[in-house]
Amino acid sequence: MPAFPPPNGVILISLLTLVGATIGILGLGSWIRTPRLSAWVALTTLIAAPVLMLIVIISGQGGTLQNMLVGDGQTALWAIYFCSIGGIATLIGLGQMAATPPDREAGSQHAGTYALILLAVSGALVVAQAVHMLSLLIGLAITYVALLALLGVRAARAGFVVQCVGLACILFGAALLYGATGTLYFPAIVERLYGGGTNWMVSLAGGLLVAGTLVAAGSSLIHLEESAVPPITQVWAILILTGVTVAAWNHLPTVWRGEYAVPLAVLAGCLHLVGYGSALWARHANRALVGIGIAQAASVLLATAANAGEGTTFYLLFANSLSLVGIWAGTVGGVSRAQPWLAVPTTLCLLSLSGMPPLAGFLAQLHVLQTVASAGWGWAGGLLALGMIMAWIVAGRWLLSIWHTVPDEPSSQPASPEAILVALLASATLMLEGLYAEPLYNWITNLVTNG
Repeated sequence: MPAFPPPNGVILISLLTLVGATIGILGLGSWIRTPRLSAWVALTTLIAAPVLMLIVIISGQGGTLQNMLVGDGQTALWAIYFCSIGGIATLIGLGQMAATPPDREAGSQHAGTYALILLAVSGALVVAQAVHMLSLLIGLAITYVALLALLGVRAARAGFVVQCVGLACILFGAALLYGATGTLYFPAIVERLYGGGTNWMVSLAGGLLVAGTLVAAGSSLIHLEESAVPPITQVWAILILTGVTVAAWNHLPTVWRGEYAVPLAVLAGCLHLVGYGSALWARHANRALVGIGIAQAASVLLATAANAGEGTTFYLLFANSLSLVGIWAGTVGGVSRAQPWLAVPTTLCLLSLSGMPPLAGFLAQLHVLQTVASAGWGWAGGLLALGMIMAWIVAGRWLLSIWHTVPDEPSSQPASPEAILVALLASATLMLEGLYAEPLYNWITNLVTNG
């Protein structure tokens, strides 16, 4: 049975910061006509929230709250991941806002977008901190609904019913689990499952929980390739959904992970190939980005299904996400060799995607292969190898379009400073993460173990 620290309400500091900023941004959008102010408030909040969580954990003030939420080293890492993705999306959105007229209606629209970003990050953080089935369900519902709203009215209408079905499966699975164990508190569930074994009711509950999570997440993914969905939302949604799915999977007892590991690995391996295949056949950069994002997310899910440790999981998450974010920033900025400040970092991110050492993407792919090999899944290694070959082709085609294609005329709208900054930060971090992989891995493992 996992040992949690004593009760402590200070673990809510990051969550309360995000929720308070969400309410404040909605108020700003209604009363103030400067949409950039809402973006800066959101960005400042997304920087402050993980810093506050790290301070709480490193100072030894972690704990639980009413057996519903927990604050430890692992949740601090999730806070860094989720807030970083939200901050990058906000920063690029800030750069795209220059051409928007500063009227009250536009300000309200942008405020709603940034409020939804903060709301989705808040829900994802609840999922990561959950130690009770009800808090897990609430966090999933908040995240999925906020993502659907960000994808637009059409996606929200089409996906809401499917998401309700997925959440209903999770709720019914929780009811069956309570009937079988008499509790919804995760440590108590683990103790009773290992003490009394599993039966058909427990197995059915686990299947409904896994299936409901995948169905609800998939209802958002199927709308990402629509032309009306901007790249900022496409990539951000994939990264948040990946983190939420991995965090939810880590809450499952080890006995369930063993039962559902192989089906999830088969699904992840197929998605890995489908993602890179769609990127190869895509005629538009936005669709290629979606395909790459799905393939990268599938590799993380595959390693998680093979019972990778927390250090490996977070290293994969950050390496894959940074590669995708750097390519995303270059695409938004209209990357070409006429813009070297954007072309060079985007090139480094593409090389990391293809597994070029010493960039972090090389070690990330190596970690996945080692994890599936340790699990004895030779077939999964074959699927990954095939996907890597497709990734090389995708990266090569993109590099050719950057360095061997000269625009007919200069772009009337050069890349925004925010897009250049995101690309530079992503490429530099990938380089540092590859060169200093061992200290970073040890820091992650130490924070999870001692936090």
